[in-house]
Amino acid sequence: MKAYTYILRCSDNSLYTGWTSDLAKRVEEHNSSDKGAKYTRSRRPCELVYHETFDDEDGKKARILAMKREWYIKNKMTKKQKETMIMKKIHTDTAPEAIGPYSQGIISGNLFFSSGQIAIDPKVGDVTEATIEGQTRQVMINLGEVLKAAGCSYESVVKTTCFLADMDDFAAFNEIYGEYFTSKPARSCVAVKSLPKGVLCEVEVIAELI
Repeated sequence: MKAYTYILRCSDNSLYTGWTSDLAKRVEEHNSSDKGAKYTRSRRPCELVYHETFDDEDGKKARILAMKREWYIKNKMTKKQKETMIMKKIHTDTAPEAIGPYSQGIISGNLFFSSGQIAIDPKVGDVTEATIEGQTRQVMINLGEVLKAAGCSYESVVKTTCFLADMDDFAAFNEIYGEYFTSKPARSCVAVKSLPKGVLCEVEVIAELI
């Protein structure tokens, strides 16, 4: 049987830590019934942002471990330390919607990790540029939007990974890329057999929070 230690982010951006043997039910109670904690009832809605799972045959040990972990997080960890444990999903309507089961980006601790961006124009939901120059610029614009949504910028990027469908496009890609990443972060650039929607390039980044 399982038990869980969890952290909720409340509407006032505060964090609440608890433990339970039924995670989905407990989160619902915090948001919609009098069975929720007094603290969370006045701070709804509350979003589940972190949990740990403990499991053993009869559930007794799991419950003890979950309660001990709850006590430790509540009493021994600062909010800053808790924030480093929490992964926050980033979403913005000004960048393309994810075309699979992933987020546009994730904040973990003081770092932002973007998913790969391709040359989809978010206004039309499809690729509108045919040249490597046009596609690279659209990729850079898309990255700029998700970086902004995460509280980052091109200048706070520390690492990029670039994928090209044809390494013959490297020089043209590099010229546009250099207009945006003037701080010259670390980079890897590789050629791949193909990319989603038949695009010519894709770029993902790691950035520090500003």
